[in-house]
Amino acid sequence: MHFSGKEGPSTPGGPFRRPSSQSADKDMATSQSSDAVEAASEAMEDLGRQGREAMEAAHDAWSDLDDALRRTVRERPYTALLCAGAVGFLYLVIRR
Repeated sequence: MHFSGKEGPSTPGGPFRRPSSQSADKDMATSQSSDAVEAASEAMEDLGRQGREAMEAAHDAWSDLDDALRRTVRERPYTALLCAGAVGFLYLVIRR
């Protein structure tokens, strides 16, 4: 058998040409990888949005706690001082 440099024994057109089934497999794999990249991108966007919402909720909760604590100290300063002293005493007892 004699081959020119471009054609091979197994496929028409040479060893460097893919059969149509391999080309279809490649197209399907490319499509699936594009779908996977798109799905991953959407998942990352959802996670980012959920993270921002969680941070906003935590900030709101902290702000509400701060407001409630400030209001309590203004309305009942002696009760707040007594609570702070009790917390300090408990801390001292636990540390010993």
